[in-house]
Amino acid sequence: MQLDRIDCKIVEALQNNGRLSNKELAARVGVAPSTCLLRVRRLQEGGALRGFYTSFDSQSLGV
Repeated sequence: MQLDRIDCKIVEALQNNGRLSNKELAARVGVAPSTCLLRVRRLQEGGALRGFYTSFDSQSLGV
């Protein structure tokens, strides 16, 4: 899968904050929300984005 400049910006933004809304992500990347959504879906279907995860520190949670 070939990634262009916009795809790379999307991946980088999601690496920094996987909880961004599509609207926020689109604004950061500089594209319309509809374009951003299509690109994220294409990245998921192509295997470039495999999932969105939350990690936590079990010690700070007392677990």
